Amino acid sequence: MTMDEHVVIPAPISAKRAPWPKPPLGWVALSTDGSFVKETGLAGSGMMLRDSVGEVIFSAYRYLFNCKDALEAEISAILEGMTMSIHRSELPIVIQSDNATVVVALTDDSLDRSAYGHLMLEIKKTLDSRGFIPLKIERHQNGVAHSLASIERSDGSTACWLRRVPDNVTNDVLVDCISVSKE
Repeated sequence: MTMDEHVVIPAPISAKRAPWPKPPLGWVALSTDGSFVKETGLAGSGMMLRDSVGEVIFSAYRYLFNCKDALEAEISAILEGMTMSIHRSELPIVIQSDNATVVVALTDDSLDRSAYGHLMLEIKKTLDSRGFIPLKIERHQNGVAHSLASIERSDGSTACWLRRVPDNVTNDVLVDCISVSKE
């Protein structure tokens, strides 16, 4: 197994773990994840926009053609998710990713001179029109986006659902939000 591969071992529901971090009232949260398999070059991105109580605004996945590595898949997921989010909500956005490099790059110029600088610049320009907070979340808090990206990577298609998620990730939404309503 390489560092680029994502492996998620679901914890039992009874296990103590932090839930998906809901955004503040008046904000939405965009959970994103990229998936890349170095050996095959298969890649996909998954994204989901939720409101402050965890209600799904949209969920989507996208097959990524010609993706070079896991970092590009992560950045592509955020870019695609941002593009869709600005058409589905006028609220400011908390961008949730389990990739620390990308989260840091959203607040500084660390990737601007890299091969992905043009993608980061596009994300930052998209975000100029509204407030945003980049938030590094743990892998287990990003289960839905990870599942969407993994399904897509192997499925080879692109899809979007409004106000719902595909049936095969419904359980991931419940696990992500297990204690959101109890807070």
